[in-house]
Amino acid sequence: MNKASNPGPEAPAACYVRRSSGLQYYSIEHQLAAIATFASEKGFVIVRTFTDDRSGLNLSGRPGLSALLGEALSGSAIFQTILVYDVSRWGRFQDLDQAAHYEFLCRKAGIAVEYCNEPFANDGSPHSNLFKQIKRSIAAEYSRDLSQRLSRAKQALAAKGFHQCGSAPYGLRRMVLDQAGRPKGILEHGESKLLTGYRTVLVQGPPDEVETIRRIFAWFVEDNLSRAEIARRLTREGISRRGDAPWSWASISTVLSNPIYAGDLVFGKTTAPLKSAKILKPANLWVRRAGVVAPIIDRAVFNQAQERPRETCRYSDRDLLDALVRLKDREGRLSQRLVAAQADLASVRTYERRFGSLQAAFKAVGARLHKRARLSASPDDVQ
Repeated sequence: MNKASNPGPEAPAACYVRRSSGLQYYSIEHQLAAIATFASEKGFVIVRTFTDDRSGLNLSGRPGLSALLGEALSGSAIFQTILVYDVSRWGRFQDLDQAAHYEFLCRKAGIAVEYCNEPFANDGSPHSNLFKQIKRSIAAEYSRDLSQRLSRAKQALAAKGFHQCGSAPYGLRRMVLDQAGRPKGILEHGESKLLTGYRTVLVQGPPDEVETIRRIFAWFVEDNLSRAEIARRLTREGISRRGDAPWSWASISTVLSNPIYAGDLVFGKTTAPLKSAKILKPANLWVRRAGVVAPIIDRAVFNQAQERPRETCRYSDRDLLDALVRLKDREGRLSQRLVAAQADLASVRTYERRFGSLQAAFKAVGARLHKRARLSASPDDVQ
């Protein structure tokens, strides 16, 4: 336990707890119990609790820590100390100075940070500072090592034909297999397998979705329709994607370029280690496995679709802003990473070219929510 001196009777404190995985069922409960014991022994009374159910690699996506820092730096915090279970719960930041920076900001604002389950007192002594940096380094290295091991494991499982991504593509579903390879059921969107020893494979989905995939390829290969025209046809027929999302040029393009519909798995085309920016990996590093699912369309038809030149897509300003509005309504926020991760949105670079910057596009969306008439729009449609 931390050997900090007793701060006095009932000194107000906030506690911060974090778990990085939904599988760490009792992590929060365990941290709260340990912090409560520490607080009782040292004379603190906990007046605020901040919780994060997120990875500790960075500040983004951690509303609990963000709120804690905001309150601590506001000058009107009702606590004088922040109690954290250990150094790793504060964060596994890859830049060790980032963790130190946040702690320094709190200390500068008159808010101390105490680590309740560390063998040193966070008293600013050379001994304390040295141990803190060592523990931060260990926490960061743990994340790097875990990331590499998980990446290798996923690639190995993908090479065996097991599904490694979250949800299944349109027209397919995830089937759970036990350790003996016996089917245990179909997972719907948002569901996850309960046991870590179980695996998932892709199988054909509902007949109506399978038929829609076949029609998309037939319209594209046999009828020579553009991606945008296919999207418009499906919209006119009232056929939507998962969650009633409309079809678009981008989503049709995603279907036409995905070899899974011909039965072949391609995994690991991009990488984003430790939540860094996503980058495309060389094709020779992709994991490929043929025949992992019964093909929805013939491989020859899929190859024909790949040989057809890729038509360009033109979005009007209104199209681009409407897409941002839909994204904000769905996710409750906007960010560069969120935009870049959407297959159905134009690229970040497109928004920057059209509006001058991505931030300008975000501001336009904010204005549009209240002042729709003030936005100019081109009559161009997706072509």
